[in-house]
Amino acid sequence: MLRRAVLLACCLWGMSGPGIPAEPPGKSACVLYSGTFDPPHLGHLGVLRLAMSQTRADCAYVILNQSSRYKPDMLPYRTRQAMASLVFGQDPGVVVGDPAVDQAFTSFDLKPVLAVLRQRHPGARFYAVMGDDVLSRGLVDFIVDPDITYVVVFRTNFEVTLPSAPVRSLLIYPRELQVCSSSRIRAAVAQRQLTVPCASPPLVDFIRRERLYVTP
Repeated sequence: MLRRAVLLACCLWGMSGPGIPAEPPGKSACVLYSGTFDPPHLGHLGVLRLAMSQTRADCAYVILNQSSRYKPDMLPYRTRQAMASLVFGQDPGVVVGDPAVDQAFTSFDLKPVLAVLRQRHPGARFYAVMGDDVLSRGLVDFIVDPDITYVVVFRTNFEVTLPSAPVRSLLIYPRELQVCSSSRIRAAVAQRQLTVPCASPPLVDFIRRERLYVTP
């Protein structure tokens, strides 16, 4: 099912295979990666690094969702921002939880985000990275804009409805990271397991110090 979905998407979206066409030399590229990140895990980090590498991006913005109708009990924004900074913030060119960018994304509409970022990165092409679950649930307001390319990361067997917006690129979730999920981390912490899968040591230390995801 997953392989068929990927091949179908490649065919309909004008690609010969998974991957992102890199920008030519001299053309700036910037990755936009949004999510609740409650908590962020090594799979998220792997996707961001892969997207930046394939596009030769010199910048990336990790955008934390202010709200989610699918995750009404997620942790407060500031807590998730602190965790995301521990996971993503050590990589060169990565900006985590930029106040102006995150505030502009409150309605899941990229137009206000682009208005902010075009002033900072004139002439850049932006790559909006999302998981197949985001695409399948219709959580993104697709816009047709010559400066933005949507990148879908396939990991699961979600039934994906093909959008009319310019989704031109696909990433296959690294196999060794397919076991990673935020829910798995939360469960391991709640069960007080000694080893927390797919979580960096600084993140685990922060979660335990702040006593997150545990039932009193």
